[in-house]
Amino acid sequence: MNGLEQILLKIEEDNNLEVHRILDDGRQRAEEYTQNAIAEASKEAQSIKDDAEKKAALMIESAKTGCEAYVSKQELAAKSDVVSESIKYAVEQIKSMDDEKYFEAISSLILKYAQQGEGELMMNERDIARMPKGYMKKINAELKKSDASLVLYEIPAKIDSGFIIRYGGVEENCTFDALVEEKIDEIKDKLYGQLKA
Repeated sequence: MNGLEQILLKIEEDNNLEVHRILDDGRQRAEEYTQNAIAEASKEAQSIKDDAEKKAALMIESAKTGCEAYVSKQELAAKSDVVSESIKYAVEQIKSMDDEKYFEAISSLILKYAQQGEGELMMNERDIARMPKGYMKKINAELKKSDASLVLYEIPAKIDSGFIIRYGGVEENCTFDALVEEKIDEIKDKLYGQLKA
């Protein structure tokens, strides 16, 4: 082998070594790139998974809150119905009391709402007809203690139950419906309190 061949062989060996070095370096870079890409993709996948879990948790919490609000609303509506029906029932029970108890209740209301001076007691036709004998005399005897008196107004009032006391042009509406309406919030609060107990 002459000198030229040796030089050419040396160049070829050097080239082969360089090629192997370049290939090894390329493989190493490709491996690093692949590992980095896998790590980056894994990181991105974890981030997507975490976001999805957070969104799912928020959706579950929102659905739970919505369900709880719906249940609370339904409970409140049911309680409101029970309270309204209880009030309605109580008023009907008062209206349908026997004459003696009914007029006892009317008497206590008259004594509570009557004012000093002379007024007119207005009642419906049914109550005027079933009023006990001597009722006005008895009630006026009680009212006299507070300088008040009432005269039964002969024309029946167009009311369902209870009475109206009129002093000149001023009327005190003591129908059972009006009295309940006046105290409705207080009555409802007490009934709601009973439902919670």
